[in-house]
Amino acid sequence: MELQDKRQTYLNIQHTVHALCHEGGLNLQRTYCQQSTRDLANIFEVAKKRHPYLNRFRNNWATVELVKQYLANRRKHTRMLKQLLTSEVDDPTGSGGEDPTDDASGEIPINPGLR
Repeated sequence: MELQDKRQTYLNIQHTVHALCHEGGLNLQRTYCQQSTRDLANIFEVAKKRHPYLNRFRNNWATVELVKQYLANRRKHTRMLKQLLTSEVDDPTGSGGEDPTDDASGEIPINPGLR
């Protein structure tokens, strides 16, 4: 987007696009191609109104890429949370299925760094 030297401008645009994904009613668990064309078009128009800098990009390609990346990141984050929650339900001790008292003495080993 030609903003290498204008990090704050890029972050502001990125923040706006992320907020518009929520405000625009996108389903954050679906891919870009599965979103409503009307919802996406509305996001592009509002983004250009809030950041006239985006008008320079033909076919909204910069905004499209920001939306695609955001949707992909949200899906990945959701998958990771589900995996984490399922692993905690399956093993609430977090011991990886091992019994922490499963040594010769029957005592729970103490981490020497905690003394």
